[in-house]
Amino acid sequence: DRVRDRTVGEIMTSHPVTTTPSSPIEDVARLLRDRKIGALPVVAGTRLVGIITESDVFRAFLEITGARERGVRVTFDVAAGDDVFVEVAAVAARHHMQVTSLLSVRHEDRRLAVVRLAGAGGDAFVDDVWRAGHRVLSVVRTA
Repeated sequence: DRVRDRTVGEIMTSHPVTTTPSSPIEDVARLLRDRKIGALPVVAGTRLVGIITESDVFRAFLEITGARERGVRVTFDVAAGDDVFVEVAAVAARHHMQVTSLLSVRHEDRRLAVVRLAGAGGDAFVDDVWRAGHRVLSVVRTA
C-alpha cells in the first residue's frame, strides 16, 4: 500500500492535537515535546488560523530570555523561601544594571535562578550574589 494511493482522509487523524492563539508558549512546548510532534495547528473556534512549529517555540524562548541582549547571564542556586526576584532587582539597581530576563527553574532537585543583565556592573553583581550566600554556577558574557 503506497502513500500516493491513499486519500488525505485515510492518512490524517480525525482528531488532531491543536492549540489556540491564547495558549501560553510553555503549554505549546510541552505539547510538542510530550506528543513528539514538530508542529501544531492553531485554531480559533473552528477556524484554522496558523501553524506553530518547534522553530517558533525556540524563537519565542530566545525573545523571552533576552538571549539577543548584550550583557551578562548569571546562573546561581536559590534556597527554599528566597524571593529571588526581589533580591535580583535590588542588586541590579545597586549596580545600575537592567534585568532583561529572570527565570527561576528546578534542576536536579534544586532551585536555580538564571538572570540576564544589561550594563557594565556584571562583576559587581556576581560578587554581591556570592556575598549573599548563593553559589554561582556560571557567568556568561553575551554579545
